Amino acid sequence: MLLMIKVKNLIKSYGRDENRTEILHGISVSIPKKSFVSILGTSGSGKTTILNCIAGIEDVDSGEILYGETNIAEFSKEERDSEESI
Repeated sequence: MLLMIKVKNLIKSYGRDENRTEILHGISVSIPKKSFVSILGTSGSGKTTILNCIAGIEDVDSGEILYGETNIAEFSKEERDSEESI
């Protein structure tokens, strides 16, 4: 199976200190090439957040987002915005 996207132990939170809210709690998923995927959940469950992280729009606290062998979770904002990064 050729993987296009692999997410490993993704953690994302918003806020600081006592106001910190963890939105994604160690999410892992593998999406093979040529697949269609839907993300379902209640309002506020993190659907948009995970998509924004996978797209490189938002930073993650920890974890990996792999496009092939490239981990975009380690990229700086400038690298994620560059057309030459992947």
